[in-house]
Amino acid sequence: MKKKLLAVAVVGALASPVAFGQTLYGIVDVGYQNVDNGADDANQDFVVSGQHSSSRLGVRGSEDLAGGTYAMYQIEFDITADTGATSAAGMTQRLTFVGLGSKAWGELTLGRQYTHTFHTFAVGSASGYGTFTSYYGATTTGILTRASNSVKYSSPVMGG
Repeated sequence: MKKKLLAVAVVGALASPVAFGQTLYGIVDVGYQNVDNGADDANQDFVVSGQHSSSRLGVRGSEDLAGGTYAMYQIEFDITADTGATSAAGMTQRLTFVGLGSKAWGELTLGRQYTHTFHTFAVGSASGYGTFTSYYGATTTGILTRASNSVKYSSPVMGG
């Protein structure tokens, strides 16, 4: 039943993206690898998903409300592009949230989303995030990228 409901929700959301201010986006990252196993072993050739970034498909959108406020949402689905399988963690271990916002008072969002720590250290770093030189995003840093069941407020004012 849950899969049918999810399928109906996604199809309904994608039915008319222009009418509801939606954006359909994604990344499909598949690459070829050749592994040299040494002098005695044969080399291995294979195709693997996620050479640089995780493959994903997402929908995000917003709707203007009265008085300069807006409602927003975003949901991303994991894609294992080389096999088509669902990851062991599930289909939506990425961003899945809803919220209200305004240019005057900021944004209040609820769901699975990026943490403030991630934005402060990873996105604001000199090496950037998602680059081969980026230290952040590795599990050894202790920086949590996304948090489930979270409530997040982002202020529109920076530095007072």
